[in-house]
Amino acid sequence: MTTSITELENHIFSLLRNYKTVTREYVIKTLGCKPNNLNTIIKKYKKTKDNPTGLIKVSKDKNSDHPSRHIYSLEVSSFETLHESNKSHLESMLKMIDLYLKNLKELKKQKPLFENVIKTEHGIQSKIPRIKVKNNLNGIGLILDNIYQTSFLITYYKSLNQIPATWIKQADKDQERCMKAYSDIIKKLRTVVGRKKLHQKALESQLFHHQMVMRRLELPSI
Repeated sequence: MTTSITELENHIFSLLRNYKTVTREYVIKTLGCKPNNLNTIIKKYKKTKDNPTGLIKVSKDKNSDHPSRHIYSLEVSSFETLHESNKSHLESMLKMIDLYLKNLKELKKQKPLFENVIKTEHGIQSKIPRIKVKNNLNGIGLILDNIYQTSFLITYYKSLNQIPATWIKQADKDQERCMKAYSDIIKKLRTVVGRKKLHQKALESQLFHHQMVMRRLELPSI
């Protein structure tokens, strides 16, 4: 039984590598996953006009009379296409990060981003009563997810031998750029939140509970 979204992603891609196409029902039955979790992953990796580098092609099942029944297949674009798309996408995301961080700095001048922060036997409890704070944190969380997804795509292209020899060094540079951006964003965000240990823990709980990767970048606590 799949216990996490990360594990489910790996199982789905393994399944798609072994079969030309699979039905939605087959994926759910074989992997024992929840339909909503499958929907989340398909939405993230579905190839569309807005997401031309998506790895999963979703098609109607021609063998079924049911209009909403779909089949999934692996759809890999050229690495050059992936590189160009990721380059422009990362640049635009980093501009959004600068805006979010600027907003949070201004909001923190009024009062702490997290309130009523306490440590319990079950972890950290805190409140974010201001919707503007929550919206900016959520925006940063989505961008971190997107950066991780980009790095994952490069790794997956490598595993499928879809990167020409002349592009291998560029692929490594692209991946390093993703992880550096990911790391830098977390460092800057932690600096904005402040060095109080409980507030750092509150940040992790609020922003990173849905992350597939959590890099431990420690700030000296007070």
